[in-house]
Amino acid sequence: MSYSVNFAIFWILMRIYSCQDCTLPAETFGTWESPSLGTVTISGSTPSLTFTRTFTGQTVTVNEMKCHEISGSKYILISTIGVDTFSGNDQVFLWMCVEFIQASLYSYYFYLHSEVEAGFDGYRLYGGPSDTTLTADVCSSTPDMSEFHTMIKTGNEMDAVNAVECPDPLLGTFIYNITDSTGTYCGGVDTTTVNACDAATERTHVHVDNTGCTSKIPFHSTGGQLGCIVSIASTGTSYASLYNLDASPSVQFICVVITEETDSTYLSYIAGDCESGQTATTLLTGGATMILTKQVSCKLRQASQTLKFVNGCVVTFPPCLQSIN
Repeated sequence: MSYSVNFAIFWILMRIYSCQDCTLPAETFGTWESPSLGTVTISGSTPSLTFTRTFTGQTVTVNEMKCHEISGSKYILISTIGVDTFSGNDQVFLWMCVEFIQASLYSYYFYLHSEVEAGFDGYRLYGGPSDTTLTADVCSSTPDMSEFHTMIKTGNEMDAVNAVECPDPLLGTFIYNITDSTGTYCGGVDTTTVNACDAATERTHVHVDNTGCTSKIPFHSTGGQLGCIVSIASTGTSYASLYNLDASPSVQFICVVITEETDSTYLSYIAGDCESGQTATTLLTGGATMILTKQVSCKLRQASQTLKFVNGCVVTFPPCLQSIN
């Protein structure tokens, strides 16, 4: 038997094995809430993943997906029910290429690696047949760092907000001004503060006091209490998903993009998940930008350390941390 025939048989067997052995990460099993997908349920059986968001043209009330293949860190899922086409001859199935990243035991964020599909309301899904669609067709795009989606485990919301430290640029007490589509507010008011240094919830929560400027409510939180459930650091820019702790919030999830300069911290926020291309100074429809002026810092920094040689390399020891005040 020729080498090419052997290789073809091997490739087919590997494809069959990967499809049969496709299971989402056990740590994600359970029920979650997502601003983009609604209620999400993940399990080790079929359907592997369900979500309550539906798209134009669908008649289902819940989308059911089964794990089709694993490609590196990405999971390729296919819907269990197709959508009829205009011709009526073939059905189009929803394909999803998803990469999960753990923020804590109780919160995750994920990226979708398909092209934006107008037919699925601008969501990153691929529409194709159930039998001839290739992984390269589904996982064909790399989204922006800002284009992450958040989910929090149902019943463990307080565990989630206590488990994630907010991004470095937010770790302080600040006075602020805020700009939305109607103008700029609260400039020069020393009694309006954003504070992530409260002793009881230091570095995991954001507390807002707008008593000195009540014309605007930052982060859609009337109670001014939010928890960081996702924190992502990238070169020069940080990203966070905030969970609104109001008893009856009008907006539950708020996505924030932050940059820090010498004298000021800049951020933009929007309800739900962040958008592609969003920066710390982007004023999006329905969102706002803020300029924060730091009064106190509660960042952690490396304490003074001793240099040692290990295998010929210089390293620091011990890796102690202390608060910057």
